Amino acid sequence: MILVNVDYISIGQRIATRRKELSLTQANLAEKVDLSIQHISGVETANSIPSLETIIRICCALDSNAHYILFGIDDKIPNSIITEILRHLIVSSPQKLKHFLDCVEDFKNES
Repeated sequence: MILVNVDYISIGQRIATRRKELSLTQANLAEKVDLSIQHISGVETANSIPSLETIIRICCALDSNAHYILFGIDDKIPNSIITEILRHLIVSSPQKLKHFLDCVEDFKNES
């Protein structure tokens, strides 16, 4: 089993920051992603845990890469590439996810 510590506070802060950069209210964002204002508020304050689908919808609405929202990594990888990677990961078996993580670690260590 792969354990990942998810920092929902930082995720919420990055969502709120990006939303404000775009001059959107929580109500505007909620409408764009078809969620309640209360849920958006909860995600931004880490009082609600967003699903992966919700994260992807928020990223698209904010024109942000998922790797920035999830991990704070801000570079110029196109959203479409990150979304495609996430789509593959969502349907992967635990064994394939472990293999993927091992490959990523090997790639990171080669740099």
